[in-house]
Amino acid sequence: MIPNRVVQVWWAELNIPGWENFLPVLSADEQDRAARFVFVRDRRRFAASRGVLRNLLCQHIGGRPENVRFTYSAKGKPALSDHFHQARIHFNLSHSEEIVVVGLACEPLGVDVEYLGRPVEEQAIAARLF
Repeated sequence: MIPNRVVQVWWAELNIPGWENFLPVLSADEQDRAARFVFVRDRRRFAASRGVLRNLLCQHIGGRPENVRFTYSAKGKPALSDHFHQARIHFNLSHSEEIVVVGLACEPLGVDVEYLGRPVEEQAIAARLF
């Protein structure tokens, strides 16, 4: 369980050697979705991002990544199925190019990542915003 008022933000690179190892832990509908991607690059990104998400969730709810079940909102946003409601974990996932970001909290949250294609001045942004 994640404590109140705590948000965990994780990121991972999606250009992972051996990404195919994530495929068996995906649900049947996720495997079907992965198979529909025309480009291997997109299949890899999807499978790796869902594999990372499933592994992170299992660190908090226990069990095995392949046993995690999702429900989907009308707009397609995944959430843990009712079977896992006692875990009180909400998550959000965003990916862009070769990066995935996953946010975990005990309340609904949103995360976003965007590929800019140019260097970012992190210190200047942090100084201006924080």
